[in-house]
Amino acid sequence: MLEMDCKETKEKAIKLEMSGKGVEALLKFIYYSNVDDPMEHPRVALELMEVGNQYDILGLEKAMKDIFLGQRYDWFDIDTAVLLYNWTLKVDGNEDLKWKAIQVFKSNLGDLEGSTEFDKLMKEFPQAAKKFIALCFASYH
Repeated sequence: MLEMDCKETKEKAIKLEMSGKGVEALLKFIYYSNVDDPMEHPRVALELMEVGNQYDILGLEKAMKDIFLGQRYDWFDIDTAVLLYNWTLKVDGNEDLKWKAIQVFKSNLGDLEGSTEFDKLMKEFPQAAKKFIALCFASYH
């Protein structure tokens, strides 16, 4: 990754916007193909999927996508479902993840009032929020 002609190569560093748990899980994946942490923590799985996509880390994005698609709705928290939905709007080819996020959202509507990520979606991306709500209602028919 650091051998390409990019900002990271020039600075000889990669700046990751991840939690400590996310960085630890990333290193475990790279060195040992270990996915225990993302299996336990949806937010860590999302961080790894984002980094895997951004840096094209072999197999990471797919491994996280498989985790998301294989989990029951009660594994997710509503904030992670909103963030996952938002991510699918930025990265093409993830309709299955988008529908999973919507189903999780619908199954956790009781948690909506305390969702900081949904509040942020409503304020910062109102069109995306409207589409999200419309898709939730459309799948009831």
